[in-house]
Amino acid sequence: MQDLATISPGILRVGHSHTRVTIVEPLARSTGHQSWFSGNLAEALLREGIPVTITTFDGMHDDADLAMQSFPCSSVRRILPASPFWLRRIFTRLTGVPCGTLASPARARWQWQIFLYNIVATASSVLSVRRHADRDGGGVVHLLCPPSRLVIGCLVGLSRRRTRWVITTFVSPSCFRGHISKLRKMSRNRSLTIIVQTESLAREWANVLGPAAVRMIPLPSERIATSGGRGESRRILGLPEDLPIIAVIGCIAPAKGYIELFEAIRDLPRDFRVLLIGDTGAWVSPDPRIVVQNAGWTENTLFHLRFVPESQMSVLFNAVDIVTLLYRQPNGSSGILSLCQRYGVPVLATRFGEIGKQVISHHLGLTADPHNPAEVRDALTTLLSRTRDEVGIRCGAILPASDEQLQPMSSWASVARAHVALYDDLYTGKTSE
Repeated sequence: MQDLATISPGILRVGHSHTRVTIVEPLARSTGHQSWFSGNLAEALLREGIPVTITTFDGMHDDADLAMQSFPCSSVRRILPASPFWLRRIFTRLTGVPCGTLASPARARWQWQIFLYNIVATASSVLSVRRHADRDGGGVVHLLCPPSRLVIGCLVGLSRRRTRWVITTFVSPSCFRGHISKLRKMSRNRSLTIIVQTESLAREWANVLGPAAVRMIPLPSERIATSGGRGESRRILGLPEDLPIIAVIGCIAPAKGYIELFEAIRDLPRDFRVLLIGDTGAWVSPDPRIVVQNAGWTENTLFHLRFVPESQMSVLFNAVDIVTLLYRQPNGSSGILSLCQRYGVPVLATRFGEIGKQVISHHLGLTADPHNPAEVRDALTTLLSRTRDEVGIRCGAILPASDEQLQPMSSWASVARAHVALYDDLYTGKTSE
């Protein structure tokens, strides 16, 4: 196993890139971590003067669209709006998501509709950009979608010499065991590079694909200053100001561990409130309100089952005291964890998987076994008894600040320059063959 410094991009090169870069984010018009990351990365690259073509299924979400409009060097290729009217009409009837609207779980009546939307969006986006890549003269195509069986199936038989493919993933290779051999084959012929954001994921992927196929580019480490006090933020969101608030943020689905949370706090004193906030589909079962009622927490639970725009994220994280990430799946990932670190909010997270590793190693809060109510209860009680600073929230990088290779990752500009360095490395290797 090579040293981690050989996996990461290393010292960043400053300057413009001559590499043709295409970013593919099929689900950019959604509410997830992937869309948040793609919008910020694309904007940072454009601010560095790097011309970028963005391929999406149905355009960028509203905040990203506004950002893209201010950069003349950007180009957004939208697949669904360019399709025939009758095809768009059929797709809307099937999925419940009209063209040009947010692809959120609340728009779907049944879960399979969102699943269908994701499948069609991903396959059509990847196949479209593959068709355009060699025709446009090669370059680097950066896929901001997981290396799933569907994605890799769309890339089988890639040309080695014309285009380099990069995939950013937030989860362990153990999630892709069914087609890991195809990933290994593509990485061996240098047509595919995997980007991750943490040291532990870099080591896992390097063990599977080899260090040469893996790059680590952490998320920016800057602390976001929130404006106004806690009371003002709560008033903006319509939240009561009398008690501490513990938040579950995102689609309130069982996988997020909210059922385990209420099981653990069932007998605790009602001296805090629980906030369930995020876009949530009608198909979620059991209904969160029934779970809360059965636990006897109806009076102290706040329901905001709606999408939170990026422009209100700072207000939300300033208003809450603790965020819970008691994910059931040990290999899950969460953009909320990165936001908690950036805004300095303590986390109560599952002990297992990548989320647990980050919380433990970077002092972001406390962890517990979601299936052990006593552990969850004790950890929550401890967090409630401390201030944010006492919990040990660190404002530094998501990786150890002592690692000189990673200190430059202090902003989205640093992250963008790290990506540009990687794109240029891949492009240089391509042209020297």
